[in-house]
Amino acid sequence: MACVVLAAALLVASRFTQPPVNEYLLMGAVAFSTIPVGLAINTWARRQRTVRREDSPDSVEHRAAHQARSQTFGDALVLGALLLLGLSLAPGPVPALWALGFMLALVAAFWLRYLVTLRSMRG
Repeated sequence: MACVVLAAALLVASRFTQPPVNEYLLMGAVAFSTIPVGLAINTWARRQRTVRREDSPDSVEHRAAHQARSQTFGDALVLGALLLLGLSLAPGPVPALWALGFMLALVAAFWLRYLVTLRSMRG
């Protein structure tokens, strides 16, 4: 929580400083806001794996997650090629939307494959 407050303070301070200094304050605000969020997401994901019993190598959930990750890799290659094609052809803000769509499609592909694989493994 202290990091988020520090990030907010750096963000506010960057509004009242001159250009060379405010860029460093903005970088500090980004660092102090993304690092704790990343650690929190990692901790949450680890707890979720324990709850879903994915941390045990012998569990069905672990095997289903592993198989879904390996199948999603092929999706990443195809979607990555489409993303490169879109980024090379589309001008303006459209490439950012392509990149966002790429990330959302990969997450959706993993979870769909995971659920289908888990359902088929459980019988």
